[in-house]
Amino acid sequence: MTSVAQTAEQVMQQGNDAQLAIMRRALKIVLEEADPRTREVFTRVALEDGDPSKVASDFGLTANAVYQIKNRIIAKVRRITEEDPLNG
Repeated sequence: MTSVAQTAEQVMQQGNDAQLAIMRRALKIVLEEADPRTREVFTRVALEDGDPSKVASDFGLTANAVYQIKNRIIAKVRRITEEDPLNG
């Protein structure tokens, strides 16, 4: 028999899975709308944990510009997830 604690844990995990799915969907939408360079900069810095200074150098940008690209993408994802009626 499943305990109340186990059931609660399962419900919480399902909620976390749903939240993660919403965020993934939002990120996919934002990255599809971004230009290829922006998408690549964001991917290398935020998803692949690349060094912002190295990425900046590779793309002829300043490190600050790389951070701005990352922060703009994250802000767009947040806006989409906050607008999602299934979120929260």
